[in-house]
Amino acid sequence: MKLLESNQGRKKKYTPELVRRLLSALASGRTLVSICEELDVSPDTVYWWCTEHKDFAKDFTRARDFGDNIIEDEVLEIVDAEHISEEQIIEKSGKKITIKKRRFDNVARSRLRMEARLKIVARRKGGLQNRKIEIEDDGTGVDLSDAMKGMSMDDLMRFAGLTDDPDSE
Repeated sequence: MKLLESNQGRKKKYTPELVRRLLSALASGRTLVSICEELDVSPDTVYWWCTEHKDFAKDFTRARDFGDNIIEDEVLEIVDAEHISEEQIIEKSGKKITIKKRRFDNVARSRLRMEARLKIVARRKGGLQNRKIEIEDDGTGVDLSDAMKGMSMDDLMRFAGLTDDPDSE
Protein backbone atom coordinates (compact mmCIF):
# COMPACT_ATOMS: atom_id res chain seq x y z
CA MET A 1 0.00 0.00 0.00
CA LYS A 2 3.01 2.28 0.21
CA LEU A 3 2.71 3.19 -3.48
CA LEU A 4 -0.88 4.29 -3.09
CA GLU A 5 -0.08 6.36 -0.03
CA SER A 6 2.88 8.14 -1.67
CA ASN A 7 0.80 9.23 -4.67
CA GLN A 8 -2.05 10.70 -2.64
CA GLY A 9 -2.36 14.24 -1.38
CA ARG A 10 -0.70 17.45 -2.40
CA LYS A 11 2.26 17.49 -4.75
CA LYS A 12 5.63 18.35 -3.20
CA LYS A 13 6.64 21.98 -3.68
CA TYR A 14 8.99 22.61 -6.60
CA THR A 15 12.05 24.31 -5.09
CA PRO A 16 15.51 25.00 -6.54
CA GLU A 17 17.17 23.00 -3.73
CA LEU A 18 14.92 19.98 -4.24
CA VAL A 19 15.47 20.12 -8.01
CA ARG A 20 19.25 20.42 -7.55
CA ARG A 21 19.35 17.38 -5.25
CA LEU A 22 17.13 15.33 -7.55
CA LEU A 23 19.11 16.14 -10.71
CA SER A 24 22.44 15.55 -8.99
CA ALA A 25 21.37 12.11 -7.79
CA LEU A 26 19.89 11.26 -11.19
CA ALA A 27 23.14 12.26 -12.92
CA SER A 28 25.03 9.88 -10.64
CA GLY A 29 23.15 6.94 -12.14
CA ARG A 30 20.68 6.35 -9.32
CA THR A 31 17.13 5.28 -10.09
CA LEU A 32 14.36 7.84 -10.01
CA VAL A 33 12.39 5.67 -7.58
CA SER A 34 15.22 5.54 -5.02
CA ILE A 35 15.80 9.28 -5.32
CA CYS A 36 12.10 10.03 -4.90
CA GLU A 37 11.90 7.85 -1.79
CA GLU A 38 14.84 9.71 -0.27
CA LEU A 39 13.41 13.15 -1.12
CA ASP A 40 9.83 12.21 -0.18
CA VAL A 41 8.41 13.07 -3.59
CA SER A 42 6.57 10.74 -5.96
CA PRO A 43 7.91 9.94 -9.44
CA ASP A 44 4.52 11.13 -10.77
CA THR A 45 5.25 14.57 -9.33
CA VAL A 46 8.67 14.64 -11.01
CA TYR A 47 7.14 13.75 -14.37
CA TRP A 48 4.46 16.41 -13.81
CA TRP A 49 7.26 18.96 -13.20
CA CYS A 50 8.69 17.94 -16.59
CA THR A 51 5.43 18.99 -18.25
CA GLU A 52 5.12 22.22 -16.26
CA HIS A 53 8.74 23.46 -16.28
CA LYS A 54 10.49 23.28 -19.67
CA ASP A 55 13.92 24.10 -18.23
CA PHE A 56 13.51 21.34 -15.65
CA ALA A 57 12.49 18.91 -18.40
CA LYS A 58 15.69 19.68 -20.32
CA ASP A 59 17.83 19.40 -17.19
CA PHE A 60 16.06 16.16 -16.22
CA THR A 61 16.81 14.64 -19.64
CA ARG A 62 20.46 15.72 -19.48
CA ALA A 63 20.86 14.38 -15.94
CA ARG A 64 19.30 11.05 -16.90
CA ASP A 65 21.51 10.84 -20.03
CA PHE A 66 24.59 11.53 -17.92
CA GLY A 67 23.40 8.94 -15.39
CA ASP A 68 23.14 6.46 -18.24
CA ASN A 69 26.83 7.10 -18.99
CA ILE A 70 27.61 6.29 -15.36
CA ILE A 71 25.59 3.07 -15.66
CA GLU A 72 27.55 2.15 -18.80
CA ASP A 73 30.78 2.64 -16.81
CA GLU A 74 29.38 0.41 -14.06
CA VAL A 75 28.80 -2.29 -16.66
CA LEU A 76 32.50 -2.24 -17.51
CA GLU A 77 33.38 -2.56 -13.83
CA ILE A 78 30.97 -5.48 -13.43
CA VAL A 79 32.47 -7.25 -16.44
CA ASP A 80 36.07 -6.64 -15.36
CA ALA A 81 35.66 -7.48 -11.66
CA GLU A 82 35.68 -10.92 -10.18
CA HIS A 83 32.52 -11.62 -8.15
CA ILE A 84 33.32 -14.48 -5.81
CA SER A 85 30.44 -16.50 -4.42
CA GLU A 86 30.61 -19.40 -2.02
CA GLU A 87 28.35 -22.40 -1.67
CA GLN A 88 28.28 -25.26 0.77
CA ILE A 89 27.76 -28.81 -0.39
CA ILE A 90 26.61 -31.28 2.24
CA GLU A 91 27.21 -34.94 1.43
CA LYS A 92 25.85 -37.78 3.53
CA SER A 93 27.32 -41.23 3.28
CA GLY A 94 25.90 -43.50 5.94
CA LYS A 95 26.72 -41.88 9.27
CA LYS A 96 29.42 -39.70 7.76
CA ILE A 97 28.54 -36.11 6.85
CA THR A 98 30.94 -34.10 4.72
CA ILE A 99 30.65 -30.37 4.21
CA LYS A 100 32.53 -28.99 1.25
CA LYS A 101 32.85 -25.33 0.39
CA ARG A 102 33.22 -24.22 -3.16
CA ARG A 103 34.31 -20.70 -4.15
CA PHE A 104 33.66 -19.54 -7.68
CA ASP A 105 33.40 -16.47 -9.87
CA ASN A 106 29.64 -15.91 -10.16
CA VAL A 107 29.55 -15.19 -13.88
CA ALA A 108 25.77 -15.70 -14.15
CA ARG A 109 25.11 -13.01 -11.52
CA SER A 110 27.53 -10.61 -13.19
CA ARG A 111 25.91 -11.24 -16.56
CA LEU A 112 22.45 -10.54 -15.12
CA ARG A 113 23.59 -7.26 -13.53
CA MET A 114 25.31 -6.19 -16.75
CA GLU A 115 22.42 -7.10 -19.07
CA ALA A 116 19.82 -5.39 -16.90
CA ARG A 117 21.77 -2.13 -16.94
CA LEU A 118 22.45 -2.28 -20.68
CA LYS A 119 18.79 -2.95 -21.47
CA ILE A 120 17.68 0.05 -19.45
CA VAL A 121 20.19 2.35 -21.11
CA ALA A 122 19.34 0.99 -24.58
CA ARG A 123 15.63 1.54 -23.99
CA ARG A 124 16.24 5.12 -22.90
CA LYS A 125 18.55 5.85 -25.81
CA GLY A 126 16.06 4.27 -28.20
CA GLY A 127 13.61 6.84 -26.88
CA LEU A 128 15.69 9.54 -28.54
CA GLN A 129 14.11 8.60 -31.84
CA ASN A 130 10.69 9.46 -30.45
CA ARG A 131 11.61 12.99 -29.40
CA LYS A 132 9.80 15.75 -31.19
CA ILE A 133 12.00 18.02 -33.27
CA GLU A 134 10.68 21.55 -33.59
CA ILE A 135 11.95 23.87 -36.31
CA GLU A 136 11.21 27.55 -36.16
CA ASP A 137 10.55 29.42 -39.37
CA ASP A 138 13.41 31.87 -39.87
CA GLY A 139 11.45 33.88 -42.40
CA THR A 140 13.55 32.87 -45.43
CA GLY A 141 10.79 30.71 -46.89
CA VAL A 142 13.14 27.74 -47.30
CA ASP A 143 11.45 24.36 -46.78
CA LEU A 144 13.85 22.20 -44.79
CA SER A 145 11.78 19.02 -44.96
CA ASP A 146 13.34 17.86 -48.25
CA ALA A 147 16.88 18.52 -47.00
CA MET A 148 16.13 16.65 -43.77
CA LYS A 149 14.80 13.54 -45.52
CA GLY A 150 18.30 12.36 -46.39
CA MET A 151 19.77 13.02 -42.93
CA SER A 152 20.66 10.24 -40.52
CA MET A 153 19.09 10.19 -37.04
CA ASP A 154 22.41 11.38 -35.56
CA ASP A 155 22.51 14.30 -38.02
CA LEU A 156 18.91 15.20 -37.21
CA MET A 157 19.64 15.09 -33.48
CA ARG A 158 22.65 17.39 -33.92
CA PHE A 159 20.63 19.69 -36.19
CA ALA A 160 17.88 19.96 -33.57
CA GLY A 161 20.38 20.52 -30.75
CA LEU A 162 19.36 17.33 -28.93
CA THR A 163 22.86 15.98 -28.48
CA ASP A 164 25.76 17.10 -26.31
CA ASP A 165 28.32 15.23 -28.41
CA PRO A 166 31.35 17.55 -28.69
CA ASP A 167 32.38 15.86 -31.95
CA SER A 168 29.08 16.77 -33.56
CA GLU A 169 29.93 20.39 -34.25
